Amino acid sequence: MVTLQKIIIVVAQTFLLDQRQRSASAARDSNTIKYDLYEELPFNTTVGRLAEDANITSMYDKHTLGRLNYYFLRADSVVAKFFRVDNKTGVLSTSDVRLDRDCAELCRRKETCMLSLDVVVQPVEYFQIIKVRVELLDLNDNAPTFRESHILLSINEASPIGSSYLLPAAVDDDSPKYGIQRYEIESGTEKLGLVFSTSPSLQLEAKLVLRSVLDRELEARYQVVLRAIDGGTHAVEGLSSLTGSIVIDIIVADHNDNKPVFDQSKYDITVSEDTPVNSVVLKVSATDADDGLNGQIEYLLVGDSSHHQPHDMLISVNNHTGQVVLTAKLDREKTSIYQLRVLARDRGSDPLTSEVELIIRVADANDNKPSISVTFLQEQYNNNNNNNIHNLNRNFNVNIFNSKLFAFSKKDNKLVSTDLPEDAKTGSFVGHVSVKDPDEGNSGSVDCRLHDSGVNGIPTFLLQNTTFAGEYRIVLSGPLDRELNSVFMLNLSCRDRGQPPLTSEMMLEINVKDINDNPPIFDKPLYKVSLSENNFIGEVVEQVTAKDADEGLNGKIDYALSEHAKGFFQIDERGLISAIVPLDRETNSVFEMDVVARDRGVPSLTSTSHLTIIVDDLNDEKPTFTHSTYSFSIFENEPVGTAIGTVKAIDRDSNQFNEFTYRMYSDHQQSSRYFSVHPNTGVISSRIIFDREQHNLYKFYVTSVDAHLDVLSGSTVVICSILDRNDNYPEFKYPTPTNNTLHVSSYYPIGQPIVKVEAVDKDINANGQIKYRIVSIESNDDSDDEDEMNEELDDEDENALKYFPFQIDTTTGAIKVAKDLTLYNNLFKLNIEATDLGTPPNFRQAELNIRVNSSLPYGSSSKQTKNESLFTLGGAFTLVFVIILTSISFVVIVSILVCLVLCRQHRKNQNQKSKHKTRLSLISVTCDGEYELTRPFSNKDSITMSQNCNSKLNLPYLETTELAATDDNFIVESNIGNVPNVRCSSVKFGKKYLPVEQDPIGLNSEYSPNESQQHQIIPQTNHNKLFVSRKKKEHKNRRALINYVLLVFL
Repeated sequence: MVTLQKIIIVVAQTFLLDQRQRSASAARDSNTIKYDLYEELPFNTTVGRLAEDANITSMYDKHTLGRLNYYFLRADSVVAKFFRVDNKTGVLSTSDVRLDRDCAELCRRKETCMLSLDVVVQPVEYFQIIKVRVELLDLNDNAPTFRESHILLSINEASPIGSSYLLPAAVDDDSPKYGIQRYEIESGTEKLGLVFSTSPSLQLEAKLVLRSVLDRELEARYQVVLRAIDGGTHAVEGLSSLTGSIVIDIIVADHNDNKPVFDQSKYDITVSEDTPVNSVVLKVSATDADDGLNGQIEYLLVGDSSHHQPHDMLISVNNHTGQVVLTAKLDREKTSIYQLRVLARDRGSDPLTSEVELIIRVADANDNKPSISVTFLQEQYNNNNNNNIHNLNRNFNVNIFNSKLFAFSKKDNKLVSTDLPEDAKTGSFVGHVSVKDPDEGNSGSVDCRLHDSGVNGIPTFLLQNTTFAGEYRIVLSGPLDRELNSVFMLNLSCRDRGQPPLTSEMMLEINVKDINDNPPIFDKPLYKVSLSENNFIGEVVEQVTAKDADEGLNGKIDYALSEHAKGFFQIDERGLISAIVPLDRETNSVFEMDVVARDRGVPSLTSTSHLTIIVDDLNDEKPTFTHSTYSFSIFENEPVGTAIGTVKAIDRDSNQFNEFTYRMYSDHQQSSRYFSVHPNTGVISSRIIFDREQHNLYKFYVTSVDAHLDVLSGSTVVICSILDRNDNYPEFKYPTPTNNTLHVSSYYPIGQPIVKVEAVDKDINANGQIKYRIVSIESNDDSDDEDEMNEELDDEDENALKYFPFQIDTTTGAIKVAKDLTLYNNLFKLNIEATDLGTPPNFRQAELNIRVNSSLPYGSSSKQTKNESLFTLGGAFTLVFVIILTSISFVVIVSILVCLVLCRQHRKNQNQKSKHKTRLSLISVTCDGEYELTRPFSNKDSITMSQNCNSKLNLPYLETTELAATDDNFIVESNIGNVPNVRCSSVKFGKKYLPVEQDPIGLNSEYSPNESQQHQIIPQTNHNKLFVSRKKKEHKNRRALINYVLLVFL
């Protein structure tokens, strides 16, 4: 299970890890580059590009960058084996060694893990060291583990409630973030619980605690499972924590009532790391007030889960005397402090224990000599170039970059050899020296010197300090002459500052070598040959020859071709050039390349000759269409022979082989019945007259066939879309000749839709979009009102339709109530027209009969439902109460009925006065706010309120039915829509445009043409109306009506 979870974590983290996080993710400090990456990355994963991250690419041109080489300075170090650097590109990547942060070599249980790598750049004239710091981030890939899977714990039955027992600690090799976070216990009983504490090393400890008294006679044995849980939920979302468990068998024993008591609450001592093995460093002591075995004490040493190695391998305690003894040599450089616990336990049948903390601090002793590491970058000079790095001596950790033999001096000093060319420049880098001393303080401070007898007493080499502590570089301080001195012997000594000081020495041998100064020379500066395409693999094209006057490896010649030619040709050590793939003239008709002759000297010298290869043509290419799919279109009803489009194919052969013809491909759809293609031009024409409504899309194939070989052919897909013309008329789905009559209640409110007409058009787009309108309205009522209405319609044509009870939505076809239907009780015949938006448009008409019936209630079916009784008498009501309630109800009902009759009579009188349309010519409104509103008021007029204050709002063509009078105000209704956030301060009414017989609310009696009065106009948010407040003379009829109603009610 743990292995599977590791795989899931690694896969998930690989996808979550951003590429930039694996490259240079921190700021560069000088030549130091920091990378952040997670452990367990796959092998050969790119970490970063050193040439770019160290700004080397911006320092040199492309030619110089091609000469640079990259190597690890100390490739045999612990860290270097986990990575590899590409010698040419400088790409840093993971090696084939598993990158496990939690291994003992790296950062097991450490909070942070910073790995150091030094990469050198060559050749010597461009030498520099790139400091690479890799912070290895942790994954939760280790589950907690206990040293044992099963332990036995004895608890005295007399142990008081709250007694605690230290349980074994689990170990998690992950970092503290993913280390042990908590413990859980499965006991199966409520008598045992779990408490936590923190050890002196800040590690979480679990203790078993008694929650109730144990009774051995009732139950003598318990078994619990202790589970350790790590912090895995912080690692990768969606993955649970990892756990480990241990089974604890608990034996309930008879009680022993006195614990051992230590003479100190804590032991803290300091021991030098050079203390001999088996030395007694401390004696712990405890006493027990009990007698006999219960008072005899034995001592045990308990370790801490934070230690990297078990304590019993270094420190032990005598069970009887309490003496703490060193069992192995201490090493402060590995562990500087030991935090332990000493357990004192009596020997009773139910032993009691006490614990005390023991801290042993390891003091430093100057016991480590300086460790010298010398690196010579001689692979740039040595003819035996070898990238392997050898660990020559464990004590000195000497590294070189070649396989040259070495020897020891008589005093067992290390002798290391390297080669330098005699043309090396003064100041050139020769080698890198790194010195480390793991001691602390002055014992870890080191000084180094280089002893060189030089030439005539003048040193030829110098040891220079670098910007990094403990690192030096050896440079050439004078010119070399191999004929005078072919070998230099140097002594490198390093001494620390401890007391007494310790010194390390190393002998360095530097050999001066000759250089390679003669390049190869070709017998011809230019070669030119020809070769037919589709050649055999390995067919010889040409042989070139070059000679080098040097001897040995400097005269040994290797041949190479240009990079762009290596995928097609190869050259061997004899200069024979052969084809490695069949050539294709249509892809490459001519190959131009350079042939390079390079000797094996270091550095090598080269010369170049040019080779031209001409590829002869064969008929091997099929005609290929320029597009895999062609899309054309044609309008329906076009005549036969109309050109639809042109397909085009290309034959890449030369002129003598590139003739071909176009053909229709025969298929089961018989596309040739509908289309034809010209054999030479590729023009596709129609062979029928198309109808889009029957078939709107055709798909067929066209082929191109070589004129010389029929097997050489190509094909393409042709998709032809049939475009629409407006050749279909709208067809009504409702109303129809058999379904065209509708019964409507006269109580339908204004604006309420009553029915929706629907028509369809088989055409598409604008040709299939439909607009509706009412062409005419007829009524079968013979009343005077309807005669006038019909005459009004004849006079004003379509503009008068808005004065009729019904209007239609031009887009949806919804027919709405436009006027108060209580004025009508007759049949309306509406002639409705549906017109498409094509050019020219097509239309159809249909008749819809609407029967307005006052006997139909609004919102109810024609069937009447019985009214339920108003109330039900109960036996608890007294006779008096029943009589009073009945009398009051009767009076209220009679009053309401009288009011309804009088209101209806008044409304009928008002309608008779309003037979003719009343137009209020001008309502002028002054606005005291900023608002802009433009809405259509009628088919011809609009209302506009500008942003300027004191602007005018003209409301023309208002009907008298839209002026509803109330006691102290009246309402001007229109279709201007909601008017939010508008407040107007005054209104004017023009008297001269209102005839006396058309003044139903007394505007003429109130206002004169030369007078205006201030009113407050409040926009109504839920209605399309403006509410105008004013002081108005009481209307006699209305007041009399109100007085009569009040009198009757009282």
